[in-house]
Amino acid sequence: MLHTPSVEAKKTRKRDLQYKLPSQAHKQMNKQGTNFLPFLARSPQTMCVQYAARQERERRFLP
Repeated sequence: MLHTPSVEAKKTRKRDLQYKLPSQAHKQMNKQGTNFLPFLARSPQTMCVQYAARQERERRFLP
């Protein structure tokens, strides 16, 4: 008999693939020294937003 993964397993796998980060963006993030929260930063778009926010904070607080 063929082994077929359960519907639930298929769903979670699909979800995991959907939320997988592009490794380049991941590396870029680490290079910038941003605290990296994979469950918050799903896509390069949100990462850009976070990066911009960080730049803004630094600009405001540094003389």
